[in-house]
Amino acid sequence: MSSQNITSMISSRVFYYEEKMFNFGSLVSSKHPDGVFEKFKIINPNKIPCNVKFDVRKRNPNSTENFAFEIATKTAKIPPHESTYVKVYFKPTIMAQYSGIFEAIVE
Repeated sequence: MSSQNITSMISSRVFYYEEKMFNFGSLVSSKHPDGVFEKFKIINPNKIPCNVKFDVRKRNPNSTENFAFEIATKTAKIPPHESTYVKVYFKPTIMAQYSGIFEAIVE
């Protein structure tokens, strides 16, 4: 594998299905002062509409670890058999490892 392939793989955004984890890859905050975002598709496979609340939070609420995630839309009403997209922003301020939990809660 060439170093260019490894570099592009490290900086790629990847969802790990078995771990249920999304990785934004390596990001230099000075090159992306506004951060980056990724859109997640939320699907309503049911016959009735649903209201969904979205949140992103620290894995451990008592932790002093850095947190660099924001969510654009806090709620959505999804019609039957349709979908919506939710943007999650990653805005690191320092070079560190970040983690968080994304929740989509159906009311």
